[in-house]
Amino acid sequence: AHYVASTHWDREWYESFQGFRMRLVSLFDELFQTFEKEPGYGTFTVDGQVIPVLDYLEIRPEMRDRVIEAVQAGKLKLGPWYVLPDEWLVSGESLVRNLQFGMRLAGEFGTPSSRAGFACDMFGHTGQLPQIFDQLGIPAAFVWRGILEKEYPGNFLWKAPDGTTILGYRFGKNGYSTYAGEVRQAFDQSKPFVLDEAVSRLITYIPEEDARSEAGPILLFDGGDHIEIEPRSPELFARANERLRDKGITVVHSDLDRYMADLLKDRDKISRTVTGELREPLREAPDAHLIPGVLSSRIHLKQKNAACEDELCLWAEPFSAFAALELGREYPEGYLRAAWKHLLENHPHDSICGCSIDQVHREMRH
Repeated sequence: AHYVASTHWDREWYESFQGFRMRLVSLFDELFQTFEKEPGYGTFTVDGQVIPVLDYLEIRPEMRDRVIEAVQAGKLKLGPWYVLPDEWLVSGESLVRNLQFGMRLAGEFGTPSSRAGFACDMFGHTGQLPQIFDQLGIPAAFVWRGILEKEYPGNFLWKAPDGTTILGYRFGKNGYSTYAGEVRQAFDQSKPFVLDEAVSRLITYIPEEDARSEAGPILLFDGGDHIEIEPRSPELFARANERLRDKGITVVHSDLDRYMADLLKDRDKISRTVTGELREPLREAPDAHLIPGVLSSRIHLKQKNAACEDELCLWAEPFSAFAALELGREYPEGYLRAAWKHLLENHPHDSICGCSIDQVHREMRH
């Protein structure tokens, strides 16, 4: 059973970016303190994106060497995304650039980025995402919204319109927050973390998660919205493993890449296949609905985004290439990279979808 510690970090949403960043800095401060005090605490996955750690280092630049050390030691997993985007409201080219940018930035910390296709809270998924992932060396997608638990629990195969097929994993009944809510009870601030009680809840939870998957490895994903780590997790697993020994199950503190490597060995056991878009609406509760109203929310931002994408892809980049080739002009790589960086930072699902507080969307306009 692969335990994956993470957090789903909406960079801005019901608070502004700067408000959330204060909580982000506290989260990373605690994480690095735990790495020092608890050598047995394993890897932390930075929500499938790179930008949270960059936001942290802007406030704590003195921690850069510590971050590099943690990344190179496998204690911190970055990428492959730069930001977690909405897939419907940005162009296909923007999705590719987002992944390429995230992989490059993650690699600057000295280790290749994660190759887990993390897409935990996007509001549905485009049909060709498996093709994009596959061409960038990403063998599996981790999704929630847009596909029903009763039809595709746990593992499935996801086929793009061109025939490209990758592994898929659908988060459970409460999505990527299921473990945090059921085992840690992390969302009830009135309840302290009691280790013995958590052990019993984990022993109950593991068979439920095992039953969802046709493949052998079990995924225990611990990553709710803006949630901090549980520093006593190593102690929790040590006690649980004593009780799980006769069931042939061992909990290991892992990451999504190691889970994928294990899962690929059991690919032939997965029988369920879904083709194309994942846009399943909420037919019955409880399940993950798509929030379709975001398609028209704050439409002026969506129009400006499309105009920026067109100016970059249809004008700035091709005509700069022509000028460099035919006129000997310098290709403005640095300016274009800066333009893409600013544009991509408007693409997180709560930003481009127009479902955040007013301050967030006022700040997006520039």
